[in-house]
Amino acid sequence: MRLKRFARYGTVGIINTLIHFAVFTVLSSRQYPAAAANLIAFAAASAFGFAANARWTFGTKASFKRYACFVLLMGFAASASGLASDFPPSA
Repeated sequence: MRLKRFARYGTVGIINTLIHFAVFTVLSSRQYPAAAANLIAFAAASAFGFAANARWTFGTKASFKRYACFVLLMGFAASASGLASDFPPSA
């Protein structure tokens, strides 16, 4: 059971990456700024990933409340890592 769940989670992750890459590539080719293209691609991929993992991997219902918590947590993690890279520790 765990191996099957892990394989499904990995499959969703690969599809997520492909969605992000495809959306980013299309938007970039249409002259969208990189930051905007990346944000839209991230939103599309994360929405798919959340819904697919909820249903297919974990067999639960994907609710808006859970999705909002997921997006807030991911946004916090992305912001924190970006902020940390803007201010690296001095040597």
